[in-house]
Amino acid sequence: MVATILPLLIEPDYFQMPHKFKEAKLFIPSKQAKDQRWCIEYYVYNAQKGKIVRKRDYKCNKIVDLKKRKAWAIKFIAAINEKLNEGYHIDSEKLAAQDLENRAKNKKFISIKEAMAIAIQNKKNLRPKTLKNYSDYLKGWLKHVDVNLHINSVTPKSIKPFLNILQKKVGPRTYNNYVQHLSSLFAVIVESEIIEVNPWLKAPKLDNGVGKNIAYKKDQQRELLNYMDIHFPEMRLYCETIYYTLARPNEISHLKVKHLEMYRAKHLFIPAEISKNKTDRHVALPDPIYKKLIEFKKLPGDWYLFGKGIKPGLNFMDARYVSDAYRTRVIKKLGYAKDYTLYSWKHTGVVNNYIAGLSPASLRMQIGHNDTGSFEKYLKSLGLFENKEVMENY
Repeated sequence: MVATILPLLIEPDYFQMPHKFKEAKLFIPSKQAKDQRWCIEYYVYNAQKGKIVRKRDYKCNKIVDLKKRKAWAIKFIAAINEKLNEGYHIDSEKLAAQDLENRAKNKKFISIKEAMAIAIQNKKNLRPKTLKNYSDYLKGWLKHVDVNLHINSVTPKSIKPFLNILQKKVGPRTYNNYVQHLSSLFAVIVESEIIEVNPWLKAPKLDNGVGKNIAYKKDQQRELLNYMDIHFPEMRLYCETIYYTLARPNEISHLKVKHLEMYRAKHLFIPAEISKNKTDRHVALPDPIYKKLIEFKKLPGDWYLFGKGIKPGLNFMDARYVSDAYRTRVIKKLGYAKDYTLYSWKHTGVVNNYIAGLSPASLRMQIGHNDTGSFEKYLKSLGLFENKEVMENY
C-alpha cells in the first residue's frame, strides 16, 4: 500500500523546515449525490508551486464490498498521513533527479542532457546570480554537443574542439571560467557515480596575466558626458555616480533612497547583501555627486535611486540592462570600441584619483577591496602600480 504513495511523494529534506499539509480524510457521498464515488482527500506541499495542493484518490472504489472498501481506505489514509507527518511532499524535479541517479547506479543509459539536469539540480541552493552563471556556461557548451548522446561520450578528447573555439572567441578569463564551471558540474555527476572520470580536469588553463581594464581619457570623458547630457541624461547621472563613488554598477542598481546618508553625512551606505565582497561599507560622496543625489532624499526611502528607466522609482532595474543601454545608445553611437564599457567609468575614477595623489589606502577603502593583493593587481591592470624607487632614484 505504501508503494502506491511513494511514486507521488518525495522523502523530506531534514535540513529544511517541516512542510505544511492537511491530513487525509475519507469522504462518503450521501445517497442523493449524483457522484457515488468515495474519495480520499488530503493537502500536500508542492515544491514547484511553493504551497500546499489538494489531492484526491479514488482507488478504493475498485473494491465492491463496502465493509472491505472502508477497511482498505482506513489503512490507506493511515499510510498517507504517516508519510505527511514525516515530511514527505511533492517535488517533481527532485523525483526526476533521483530516478536518473537510480538509473545510473543500475548502469542504464543516461544522456548528456539528463546528467546535466542532475548537476544543475545539485546547484539549486546557490545564489541566483551564481546559479545563472552555471546555467549560462552550461548552455554555451551544450550548443556544441549532441545532448542525446550517452554522458560517457564526453571525454578529454571530445571537448578539445570546444576549447579551441573558446580560445579564438573569448579571452583567457572567460575561457577559464568555462572550464571551472563545467568541471564543477561534472564533479557532481562523478560523485553521483554516473561517470568515473571528470573530463574537464585535464582541460588546460590559460594565463590571465595582469589583465587590462580600460579607462576613458580626458577628451573621451568630455565627449561622452556632453553626448549623454543631451541624449541620455539619466545615464549621465548613473555614470557620474560610478565615477565619484567607485561603486560597481550592480551595487548602484540595488541602492535605495534610504541608503543616502543612512548612517554618516555625505556618505552612501552599501549594505553587505548588495556589496560584491559581502561586507558593509560607507562610500564618501564628493561634492559634485552629493549635490545631485541629495535631491533624491525627499523621495520615499524604499525607492531605488536608479529604478526602471534609470530613474528613481519602486521598480528595480538590473545593471545588465543599464550596461546594454549604455553600449547601444552611447558607445555604439559614438563609434567607441567594445572594450569601453559602463565599468570603464569606475576605472576612470580610480585612474584620475590616483594621478591626483589620493592614497592607495583611501582608494581601496572607497572601492571596497578587502585585501591589498587583489587591490594591487587591480592597479596593475590599470597601469598604475608604479615602482616608485626606480621612478625616483634610477
